[in-house]
Amino acid sequence: MEIRFNSKTPEWEWLSSFYPHPLKAGLSVWPSLEHLYQYAKCVRQEDKDAIANATTPASAKRLGRELKVIRSDWDEIKEERMQRCLRWKFTSTESMYLLLTGTDPHRLIHHAPWDAYWGSGSAGQGLNRQGELTMSLRSALLTEKVRPRTVAVVGSRGFTDARFLGQTLEDLRLESPFNTLISGGARGAD
Repeated sequence: MEIRFNSKTPEWEWLSSFYPHPLKAGLSVWPSLEHLYQYAKCVRQEDKDAIANATTPASAKRLGRELKVIRSDWDEIKEERMQRCLRWKFTSTESMYLLLTGTDPHRLIHHAPWDAYWGSGSAGQGLNRQGELTMSLRSALLTEKVRPRTVAVVGSRGFTDARFLGQTLEDLRLESPFNTLISGGARGAD
């Protein structure tokens, strides 16, 4: 069976980078994977601030596409950055972990006719890199047999009791997925 997902497929929208699932990266909390991924492209602080403060994942993506200046190595590192974002998303809570690993052994297809790289492309001949990277992560998680032990409680004001493997996220002092790229200017939990 194939699982075709995007932000408009109710049963599978949680697989989308637009899904409103807060991610903790460094000292910042991001409203979605899309926000964090687009931020990773940025060089200029004003661009970082604009993406960090985007009100929706769609507006973060639009701002990322409109950047005049991006990292010079972006084409070489964009998949690795997406892998990190996906790992953070699907290991941040027990529920996200279980949702992803529960899709095994089905093929994941990012149903995006408008995107031949990350998605399925207009004729279904796209590279489906988001689907492929998500399946690769799923396989790794099932092999590693490492699971989050508690669930992050997320309310309208952000993380209220976020724990991963029994420790608070602050205790873990997580290294930024983008090394020194995330350094202030990012959106915190409101």
